[in-house]
Amino acid sequence: MRYLPNLIPDKAKVLPDYFKGDTYDFQEDNSTIKVFSYIGAVCFFVLAVAFTKHPYLTLLFGAIGFLILPQGYKLIERTFKFRFTTKIKSTFCGALLIGSFPLILSYIKLDKQEAQQEKIQQAKDQQDKIVADKKEQVRKDSLNYFIQQSSSLAKATKTDKALKNLDLAFALATSGGEREEIQKSKLDILIPPVLTLVKAGNYKTALPKLTELINQSPNNSDLLYNRAICYSKIGKMQEAVDNLNAAINLADKDAVKYNDKINPIRKHIIGYLTKCCDGTTSSSSGRGACSRHGGVCGSEAIYDEGERKYK
Repeated sequence: MRYLPNLIPDKAKVLPDYFKGDTYDFQEDNSTIKVFSYIGAVCFFVLAVAFTKHPYLTLLFGAIGFLILPQGYKLIERTFKFRFTTKIKSTFCGALLIGSFPLILSYIKLDKQEAQQEKIQQAKDQQDKIVADKKEQVRKDSLNYFIQQSSSLAKATKTDKALKNLDLAFALATSGGEREEIQKSKLDILIPPVLTLVKAGNYKTALPKLTELINQSPNNSDLLYNRAICYSKIGKMQEAVDNLNAAINLADKDAVKYNDKINPIRKHIIGYLTKCCDGTTSSSSGRGACSRHGGVCGSEAIYDEGERKYK
């Protein structure tokens, strides 16, 4: 049966003092007990945070901390309307703590196993890294060896063997930078013999070789310039100018000069200016021109802006 305070008027109460207060307004705990309650609660809350990896232990230690905390057990007393005595608290919390031992031991064993597995995995990863580093070093050493061998063979004019070594090096390349370096070395070997053909006047022989090289290195202005020379020498002027324009776009000065030579700007005379003897000019002609400027001393042609035959 639940107690209802102030149900009987004060005048009708036989024992007025008996009805004073609320049955569930408890007296304050002893200060020493209160201090120890706070300390114990804090310790269990710390344990709850420390075991966040294991949710069950976190809930268990958090619950014990809440029961020990004065505000916690008083809230429970008011909510469920019973006295949560020190004996009951001690018994209940002790039971929870004792019951948690098997769970704690189980988690400790599990943590040890995980730590051991992690240690084994770290050792394996370290060993794998050592093996991978050794393989990478062997790859780099082999790559550099083939590139150096290729350079030596190229100097000895053993072009085919030099290119074969570069092909072996290319097969070992793993990055874009390494492939670009090998490609550059390959072009350094292939380009000089082709340019020698151009200088020797073997334009038809050089053309397909130049085209093949340009396909490998489309932004090489020197190759474009030399292919333009070959096209111009065999009479293919439009193709020559196309290659020169591409080289000019790559800032090749020789291409500019050669373009002016084979494809000059064509100008047309559209009129003449009369040159006066005092250095001035006049647009008039015939008798009387420059009469006030010392007379006529010649004429100067006027040209249009002009354009090139091949664009």
